Amino acid sequence: MSKMKAGIIGCGKRGRLHAQGYQASDDVDIIACADPIEDSGNNFAEHFSVPKVYQD
Repeated sequence: MSKMKAGIIGCGKRGRLHAQGYQASDDVDIIACADPIEDSGNNFAEHFSVPKVYQD
């Protein structure tokens, strides 16, 4: 079975909790995140090794 691809919308506390849960699973890859605050999205992407960051 192939891995599920996930995107996180909102890179605050709840987004980080979701990302931690996804990373604990071998069946999910986080491929993108989105947050209207540029620094928040970029920090999240760096911390969780997310390749794509969106502000909109």
